[in-house]
Amino acid sequence: NNFKFATTDVILSSVPAPVVEDFQSAVFPSTDWAINNPNTDDTWEKVNGYGGFVVSPTASSIYLSFFSITAGKFDELYLPGVSFVNNTTAQVTFDVAYRQYQAENDKLEVLVSTDCGTTWAAAYTKQGAALSTVAASTTNFAPNATQWRTETVSLAAYVGQNIVMKFKGTSNYGNNLWLDNINVSGTTGIDQIVNQNSVKVYPSLVADKLNVGLSFAENQNLDVVITDVLGKKVLAMNKNNVKNEEISINVKSLTSGTYFVTLTTGADSYTQKFVKQ
Repeated sequence: NNFKFATTDVILSSVPAPVVEDFQSAVFPSTDWAINNPNTDDTWEKVNGYGGFVVSPTASSIYLSFFSITAGKFDELYLPGVSFVNNTTAQVTFDVAYRQYQAENDKLEVLVSTDCGTTWAAAYTKQGAALSTVAASTTNFAPNATQWRTETVSLAAYVGQNIVMKFKGTSNYGNNLWLDNINVSGTTGIDQIVNQNSVKVYPSLVADKLNVGLSFAENQNLDVVITDVLGKKVLAMNKNNVKNEEISINVKSLTSGTYFVTLTTGADSYTQKFVKQ
């Protein structure tokens, strides 16, 4: 004759990669994302004014205030279910900023489950100094544009499968952890361009021009598309009969933030992330 009530989130299906989140939506967490705060204390919070490699009134990101969370307690951010059934490669990238208060070992993990959350495996774990992107400080940490790092985590072990993924922050009573620009992605074919080491995209942090260096064994027709983190096309161009060439793309007009450039030749494609300052 006793009752206990609890709220749970049920993931009904998996969506094909990519799954992207830049936290620009007014709603947090977004549809099909969920927060687990088992201690009902401070948890993941969206903040305006700060973003991955950007400080701007229009930028947004999320943070976890470890200083306000008892040491040993954790909070989790669940992503929608992701399908890699039709992919040949898989990875997740995200921007992170963190500083210790003094020498605490606050921890960030990316955990993956293939059995709907019954068991979890760590795809990424960093804590303390290894997680830090800037030296320790006793001041409340809000990152500037230079205090971020982009992490790339291979999910190759999950190609051909449906997965559930979550970010888990565990407090050691240190300073703040920030996340932005989460992108779970995969490719659907063998990347001939990459395998032949015939393309170079640089720099990763761009002010005015993005450079693409190309070297093919024979002439190729090339399509170049730049998209934002929501998949919206912001720039496109094509080049015919490309073999050995350096292409400079003017991105000065783009607003500050994270973008993806995709190079396609025939059935092969290659995508790389860059940040516009």
